[in-house]
Parts: sequence; C-alpha cells; structure tokens
Amino acid sequence: MRLLEGGKKQVILTSPYAATYEKDSGTETHFKGPVKIAIKDSTGKITTTVSCDKAVFNSNKSIFDFTGHVVVKTDKKKTLRSEFLKWLQNTHKIETPDYVVITTPKDSIAGYGLKSNENLSNYVIKKVKGRVSVK
Repeated sequence: MRLLEGGKKQVILTSPYAATYEKDSGTETHFKGPVKIAIKDSTGKITTTVSCDKAVFNSNKSIFDFTGHVVVKTDKKKTLRSEFLKWLQNTHKIETPDYVVITTPKDSIAGYGLKSNENLSNYVIKKVKGRVSVK
C-alpha cells in the first residue's frame, strides 16, 4: 500500500495480508504481519519506520492503529516500543494510552500515556520512569 501526500509517495506499507471492510465509521483496511511501514519526508528520505504484528487503517479519518510488538525507529536513532500505537496521519502525531519505552544511544525513558510527533523529537509521557546519563 502506498499513500500519497502532496502528490508524492510518503508512506509505503508492506504486509502479507490485507482485507478492506466498509463500516459505519468509514472504510477500514486490516493488515496482518509482519507489517512494515516506511515514512518519507518531503525530499523522499525515509525518516521513520514502524513494524508491528497488525495494523488497521481508517481511510476516512487517515488514522492507523498498530498493535502487537510495535517498534518505531527514527533516522535520529530513537526507538519506541509499545503494544499499541495510534498514528494520526493528517496531523503527523502518534499517541498511546499504553506502556511505552523510548530509547536513544544515551538514555531511555518509559511510562504510560504518550503523545508525540512522528519523529519523536517532541513528546510527552504522562506517568514517567526513566534513566538518563548525566556528564
């Protein structure tokens, strides 16, 4: 599956299984894994990748729900791990009420209730626990 934004390929999703359903809430496409997603910036460079066991895409709302072993990696060497993640494609935001761990080469932080931008450069975790290296 390829999604366009501004006439350019911005999201490339691969999955061995996909099924589309018409529902009252809109058209949903269900993917079963492993599911792999690559998100490109305006220059065509892959800036974020997502892998998970299952994904559901609501095309009317442009929202993805990722479940099962969700791993997000950015080109800035940040990694997010969770069991559930919602991606609001139109606003370029991600969120989860569940437990999440974000790691970088220098530190890690964990907690419940994440709201962030796609590349994890600006995020808020509600209930936080973490370890930070201080020089």
